[in-house]
Amino acid sequence: MSDDADVLARLDALEAESNARRAELRRLAAELPVAVSRRAVLRSLAADLRHAPGKRAIAKRAAAKLARAPRAVWRRVTGRVRA
Repeated sequence: MSDDADVLARLDALEAESNARRAELRRLAAELPVAVSRRAVLRSLAADLRHAPGKRAIAKRAAAKLARAPRAVWRRVTGRVRA
């Protein structure tokens, strides 16, 4: 009987912890914005870029990524895999 009581007590403790975590997650979710518009994301991106210390490196990476885009599209369309 003692083992059953210990198991039930442990289950109750686990359930209480789970409920506490669930309440914390709900509180955090309530603090998040419901939806973020594309305009807000782009505005935030521009503000972050404006204050970024490595603007030149960011621009170089963006240009390199844009230069690779046509090749990636071609591979996707033709089904080619780089050998």
